Amino acid sequence: MDERADITDEDVAGAVRAEMARRLKKQRDLVAVLGMSWPTVSSRLHGRSSFTISELAKIAAFLDMTVGELFESAVFGSRVMNPASAYREQPRGEIPIMDAPRDPWEQPAGSHRRRRGRS
Repeated sequence: MDERADITDEDVAGAVRAEMARRLKKQRDLVAVLGMSWPTVSSRLHGRSSFTISELAKIAAFLDMTVGELFESAVFGSRVMNPASAYREQPRGEIPIMDAPRDPWEQPAGSHRRRRGRS
């Protein structure tokens, strides 16, 4: 099964935002590269509308990467945001390869933040 078939517009937008952050690129620079208005670019960066193939090619060139690498980043992002989809189903009765965490930031039961000056 092709993993890329499960990528959503939000996954692609998240990958573009993540790769821009890794390379310290500004969103206003992307507006100039794509030749679009800020609201249009913002809509695409937040996954409300889709990037076209030609736009993704321009973005990839702007980020010094290939479109394939951009899609790999989107696949990785979708696995991080939805870890249950990254694990294959096991036949009944077998031990799963890995238990997917519900929330990576979840605190242990009974934990709480200690406040200074209070017991």
